[in-house]
Amino acid sequence: MTEFKGIIAPLITPFDSEERVDLDAIDRIVGRLRESGIDGLFVCGGTGEWWALTEEERIVIAERVMDSAEGQVPLMVHVGATTSGSAVRLARHAEQIGAAAISALPPTGFAFSADDVWRHFRLIADACRLPLYLYHFPQIYGDAIGIDRFIEEAATIPNLAGVKFSSYQIDDLVHLQNQTDGRLNILSGCAEQLLSGMICGAAGSICTWYNLFPRLAAHLLEQLGDGDLDGARQSQKIIVFLAKSCQAKHLAICKALLTLRGIDAGVPRHPIPRVESGEAEEIANEFKTRGYWDWFL
Repeated sequence: MTEFKGIIAPLITPFDSEERVDLDAIDRIVGRLRESGIDGLFVCGGTGEWWALTEEERIVIAERVMDSAEGQVPLMVHVGATTSGSAVRLARHAEQIGAAAISALPPTGFAFSADDVWRHFRLIADACRLPLYLYHFPQIYGDAIGIDRFIEEAATIPNLAGVKFSSYQIDDLVHLQNQTDGRLNILSGCAEQLLSGMICGAAGSICTWYNLFPRLAAHLLEQLGDGDLDGARQSQKIIVFLAKSCQAKHLAICKALLTLRGIDAGVPRHPIPRVESGEAEEIANEFKTRGYWDWFL
């Protein structure tokens, strides 16, 4: 089983001006990320606008990313969906194409009980033999998963391998690790908490911002590994500044900044807001003035 570690980029999904998936742009983005030394790829997650994609589009995107990765970096495919049937089909497809793991958010569109959510997860887990990573994101999904329930279920689902931990409560990360005897592969979901997450036991990190500055995040991990805590703190400060500067329209800004770096990443699908004329250029100029622009992909 592949253990995910280091910096893992949750790919954006590039769309052309008519909101069609741009497969050629996927090749360019994956190529640039590979050149940056990325440690893994996460496909069709929230950053990839999974809710705006059809099941067929998600299948095509996963296949294209797998081809572009050329076996050089492991691929985790997000298969969470509004129905269990769709999630099961996507999980089986991920296994067929050779993905290293699958991930799932709780189902959306209804106030599901915890039992409903875990029944959904069990159907996904039983659909294939791939390691399953669940997405703990209480800021959006509330207690749909819940740490205590997670701990209970981790002992009964053999292929429940890890978690994308996007909660701001770092103590829950430590508690989850303690109560599962370190069996889970925990990945921090917030670049803004990369340093604290890694110090508290995360093996790596998945975050939108690694589409933009994966080398800066990797640099922080190198500093931490070398015992340079002061340097790692400084890198974390830069990451927080960059992330906060892009947060208001994060998907649109992310795509616009990539385009300014020479990769036409297109636009988000409506109703995701888009950048205004000159908005991305203004942000980029601020980064250049501060000497941060060279960290970008």
